[in-house]
Amino acid sequence: MFGADLPVGGPSYPIPAPAVRLRVKPTDTVYVQAAVFSGDPSGGNGSNQPIDLPKGTVFSFRGGAFFISEIVYTPNQEKDAKGLPGTYKLGAWYHTSHRFGDQRFDTLGFSLAHPASNGMPREHAGNWALYAALDQTLFRVPGTDDQGLSGFLRVAGTPDDRNLINFYIDGGLVYTGLIPGRPKNKIGIAAAHARISDSARGLDRDTAIFTIAPFPQRKAETAIEAIYRAQLAPWWVMQADLQYIIRPSGGVLNDHGNPRRNAWVVGLRSALSF
Repeated sequence: MFGADLPVGGPSYPIPAPAVRLRVKPTDTVYVQAAVFSGDPSGGNGSNQPIDLPKGTVFSFRGGAFFISEIVYTPNQEKDAKGLPGTYKLGAWYHTSHRFGDQRFDTLGFSLAHPASNGMPREHAGNWALYAALDQTLFRVPGTDDQGLSGFLRVAGTPDDRNLINFYIDGGLVYTGLIPGRPKNKIGIAAAHARISDSARGLDRDTAIFTIAPFPQRKAETAIEAIYRAQLAPWWVMQADLQYIIRPSGGVLNDHGNPRRNAWVVGLRSALSF
């Protein structure tokens, strides 16, 4: 979600950004951490409009700053803990750029779909989000450290007018050691839902009105995923992945002008550790 709402996807792979991070742990089960990143890893001015990605490493502070902080609670992490371990996070981020483009209106107040629009999105100062995440072991096989069932849930929200995605939620279950004789193998299922903001939906309605032609209104994208991760050797992991995407990109048209169909995605990746 954050990648869709921040300049060039925010400070994440494959584009690096200078940053400073601070972590404080007042108790054994609670810690607070915060970081500040360069706001636009592309070296641009902090706009969230599509641009060409940079070539090579860029160290720039033109695009404002990206602040993020969270408080984390980690109960039952000790080896002899009686309860099941978990991790609970509550956090927020803020971006200082003054160039977050409106999803519906231009600088003259017209809809971006209006024939009289200048095509320049109204710019907003700042952007922010609130998020929460939990990762909890639900069942542990007696006598083992990591075999059993665990679950996760994440949810986040951002302002409607300047973000394509204003609400996101995902969750899933993972079982480690389900197959006899394969204690490190994992099998899991998950689902993710990204909601298109009301402003972006409004632009779709405007487009249909001003073009006097059928035009789909984006709603949300939902993905259902199943994985199997096999530990083939202490240094070799192979993971198979199967996804079903409902309304890709929220329900947009494809290059031929027809509604984009739901899609299957099949993946396989391998990791070697030395």
